[in-house]
Amino acid sequence: MKPWRAILLSVGLLLTGTPAHGQKEPSPPAGAAARARAILADALKAAGGRERLDQIRTLAITGETIITSPLGPVRSQRRILLVLPDRLRVEVNLPGLTLIQGFDGKTGWISGPMGVQELPPAAFKEVRSTLKRLTFVFYRTCEGEGVTLSYKGTTEWEGKSVDVVHYADAEDTFTLFFDSASHRLVRLAYQGRDPFSGASIEAEDLYFDYREVSGVVYPFRTVTRHAGKTFSEFRVSELALNHSVDDAVFKKP
Repeated sequence: MKPWRAILLSVGLLLTGTPAHGQKEPSPPAGAAARARAILADALKAAGGRERLDQIRTLAITGETIITSPLGPVRSQRRILLVLPDRLRVEVNLPGLTLIQGFDGKTGWISGPMGVQELPPAAFKEVRSTLKRLTFVFYRTCEGEGVTLSYKGTTEWEGKSVDVVHYADAEDTFTLFFDSASHRLVRLAYQGRDPFSGASIEAEDLYFDYREVSGVVYPFRTVTRHAGKTFSEFRVSELALNHSVDDAVFKKP
């Protein structure tokens, strides 16, 4: 595995989605597309409504990440600063060590004990895919040009009835599971890579502990599973919306 990838994955700076480049999805039947958009409309209402979501400009998320590694759990404090739709800064603090990743929508970098390094193209693509799956980013872009949404049925998951929607664009595909009763997103499944072997795996993010902040609803606990086993858990301690942000924090130092 590439050294940069091992560093980022070990502290949860980089998630493990795999962009599905060059995969053209067939157009879904009209009924499947309409049903998918109706489910998304209910999910938007459950999250606070289109008007409130469109008012979100920045998010500052603070919390603790626990990564499951072959050597045992790795705990870190993480602060995520996001300016919608595509500027990201992640700061990870471990005992005696701080790592910072920045992404300005076009270029990315990581700062650590070895100085500041640019992210290679492979990492750049993964950051873009990760951003696309973030809840508030997804809700703002799911109706965009080039996006195909298709209803895949209603099934049982973890004792709940869930509505299944498949998402595809020119770069990525993933599947969303919405609680049929609350209309909240409870699971997101995508193709990933094992962080240690690099092998292709089935990955999923599970969302719990939804709370209201400034009129919108956000999951304060996210569990990521790889091939059915827990890889990481992120617990939010604080979420702040629409704070003033200096664009310089996303630029390479």
